[in-house]
Amino acid sequence: MITSFNRIIRFSFQNFWRNAWLSFVTISILTLTLLSVNFFVALNALFDYSLLTIEEKVNITVHFQQTAQENNVKAFLASLSAMPDVASTEVRTKEEALEKFRTTFKGDQHIQESLQELENNPLPSSVIIRAKEIQRYDSILAFINDPRYQGIIERQTFVDRTKFIERLQELKINARRIGAGVTIFFALIAALIVVNTIRMTIFTRRREVGIMKLVGATNRFIRAPLFLEGIWYSIASVLLTILIVFPLISTFQPYLNHLFENSPFDMLAYFSDNFGIIFGSQFAAIVLLNTLASFIAIGRYLKV
Repeated sequence: MITSFNRIIRFSFQNFWRNAWLSFVTISILTLTLLSVNFFVALNALFDYSLLTIEEKVNITVHFQQTAQENNVKAFLASLSAMPDVASTEVRTKEEALEKFRTTFKGDQHIQESLQELENNPLPSSVIIRAKEIQRYDSILAFINDPRYQGIIERQTFVDRTKFIERLQELKINARRIGAGVTIFFALIAALIVVNTIRMTIFTRRREVGIMKLVGATNRFIRAPLFLEGIWYSIASVLLTILIVFPLISTFQPYLNHLFENSPFDMLAYFSDNFGIIFGSQFAAIVLLNTLASFIAIGRYLKV
């Protein structure tokens, strides 16, 4: 058993190196396939992070009137927090608003001097509201604009980014479709090359196969090295992809930091954290592709 297994491995390596040029072309096409997949994996991650970043910045800020009674404000906040559409509320007192204003304009000497001359705090208290989903802000706005609360609310600010988010989601879907098309295209080319590589291997070994049959070799023993050869293609292409992907990410990471200046996206960390899922699934897919291609080649051309 062990002897047969060792022979299968040895024969698969011999097949791999005998057709070194075809092996190189096969690995190159498989690597291009995986690189295209990883490009769209990275693009999808960027879209997801962009959507998350934008949605996190969407909120409604309600500013209360200076003369608003505290009990009325508390009643409003209690009703607001009880809404199923509200994810969180952050109350900002007048003192906190003034401190934030000072911090924001700490580099402006004129504003700092003007603030020191103030006898009273002119800034109102406020509440920052975040919805559970971007589509739920309409119901929250309807609640805020209820006439019974207009006596305590001075103004509310809300920037509607719904259309922009929908456009970004549409781009994400289109990118996925393009990625699937490119991947299928390269996968078909890779499958054809694997089939031709196995076919060439069978053709060059036709006399050897005949001798092996005469001395009692089984069909399984003859087929096994050919299937195993596809595994070597898979391992080589995945390793080569990894060696290309990570340096490329490191090269483009500074541009991503500039693009997401306030909250940079660490693409290298994303691929590192999801290394097993990303490359494990790709390895499994390439093995399956090579196995199917080898099966087609053997079933059609190997007469044993």
